[in-house]
Order: sequence, then C-alpha cells, then structure tokens
Amino acid sequence: MPLTKEASAAGVPAEDAPAPPSALSNITSLPPLRMRGEKDKAEPPVQESTKGPTSTASDDPEQLQSELRRRLLSSAKTVCTSLRQGLTQCDRRTAAPDQAQTLAQMCRTVHSLTGNAAVSAWANLAHFSSAVEALLKELSQRPDKINVSSKLTLRQAVDAIGRLVDQGEQMRRWICSKVLVVDDDAICRQTLRSALDLADLPSITVGDPDLALKLVEENSFDLVFLDVDMPGTNGYALCERIRALPGNREISVVFVTVLDDVEHRTLATRSGGQDFIAKPFLLVEMAVKALTYLSRKEPKVLEKAA
Repeated sequence: MPLTKEASAAGVPAEDAPAPPSALSNITSLPPLRMRGEKDKAEPPVQESTKGPTSTASDDPEQLQSELRRRLLSSAKTVCTSLRQGLTQCDRRTAAPDQAQTLAQMCRTVHSLTGNAAVSAWANLAHFSSAVEALLKELSQRPDKINVSSKLTLRQAVDAIGRLVDQGEQMRRWICSKVLVVDDDAICRQTLRSALDLADLPSITVGDPDLALKLVEENSFDLVFLDVDMPGTNGYALCERIRALPGNREISVVFVTVLDDVEHRTLATRSGGQDFIAKPFLLVEMAVKALTYLSRKEPKVLEKAA
C-alpha cells in the first residue's frame, strides 16, 4: 500500500500526508536550493564566440561533463579544507560581526562549489551545497542566530560535503527518502514540513506518538524528527520504542526541542537519538540537517530519465 494511503488508513490528517510525487522524481539533476522568496539571478547575456573550431572533446557532452567532474574532484577537497578552517576561525571569534564576516566568506566559497557541481551535472552535490550556501548566507545576515546548534549543523554539513566528494559518481535520490515528523504542536509540525519542503523532501507529520509508532512499524523511514516534550509518551520514550522495533536500529533520529542543555542532550543520546536541534531554528538549518543525515545513507544511483 502506498505510503499516502497507509497514512490515511492510520488516521493521519490529509494535510499531514505527503504530497504526490512530482516531476522531479523523473529527472537526474536537481535545481540549486533557494530560500523562499529569493528570485533567480539574471542570466548573463550569451556572447558569441569569435574563436575557430574547438577540440572534439568539447563537442561530446558526456566527455565534457566527465572532464568537469574530474576537475571538480581535484578542487573540492581543497574547498572542504578551507570551510573547516573557516569554522575554526568562527569558533575563535567571539564578536558576532566578526563571525558573520567569516561565514560570508565561507558562503562565497560554497557558492563557487555549487555552481561548478551544477555545471558538471553532479546533482546531489549541487543540491546539498546549495542548501549549505543558503544557511551560510542567512547566518551571515542574521548573526544573532549563530549559536552552538547552527555551528554544529554547519560542521556536520561540511563533513557531508566531503563524503559526497568521496562517493564520486554515486548519487542518492533524496527526493525518494521518507521522513517522519512527530510533534504535538500543529504549528511546529507545519514549520518542520516547510523546512523539509525547502530541500524538496516529502514528509509525513503526526502529533500522536502512538500513531507515529504504528507508522514506523508499517513503513521504512530514513529519518525521524522527534519533539521531546509531548503529552503521554515523550520523545525519549518514543525513540526507545522505535529502536526496539525490528529493522529500526539504524534509523536516524533527531530531537527537536527547546530543552537545550547538557542533561537533555545526554538523555537524547541514551534513548537512541543521534542529534539534537534547538528551537527556535532557521528553516534552512533544518533543511541542511535533514540532507546531512540522508547523505549518510547508502548511496543509490539515480536512474536516467526515459
């Protein structure tokens, strides 16, 4: 039974069920992620070449893309090193304007990586780095949002870029991933869904922990976002019950809560959660967090469009 129908049968409200697959599921490249309301940049005018015939290599699109990817691979590791150095510098700087300046420099570096990945048709790397670029841009413009949680998300994202580079030609179809959001607050559920929509990630959102457990029993999810403070069964107890289900030992679980202290982080880890993101959060930070964990899954080769 399709996931949408299963959700309806289980009592999930229609607005909480995932939208039907879009045409994106039939293409091999994904457009760079943009913040909502951000307009496309104007394309530069096409300049007619005055040079004579070029080499035959440039006339073969596949060969050209292969060469572009080879060059990208040779430079991407240097980019990752530069980004890690930027994060270290950001940690050492205590003044918000100085941190914002460092993040703005990192944003320009990632922007170059995003463009090169898109030109070489490296779909998953272009998709992911565009999300990281959007987060860096937002944090550099809103330095009051720079905190332990957002810097951890950035550090994890830079490591994920490194993994994607190591995977080379392998591509994971993130838009086919299954994400479950569990939060008893309707506004929080909608906010989380909006964040996942930024990354073109379909999701099911529920407010009842028991219903969430039933969905996990009957479906295979790649990622679960759990609120901690819920009536009846809290997030920690629900995570332990999810982990006890056959085949769910490896599912990624991220807690989303206002309870951001050492004690609750310890409880999150003991109950089987991999990560912790503090409320309130930036939508694009949640999008990057989701893509980061999905990038850790076994890569699946994208099928070419018919």
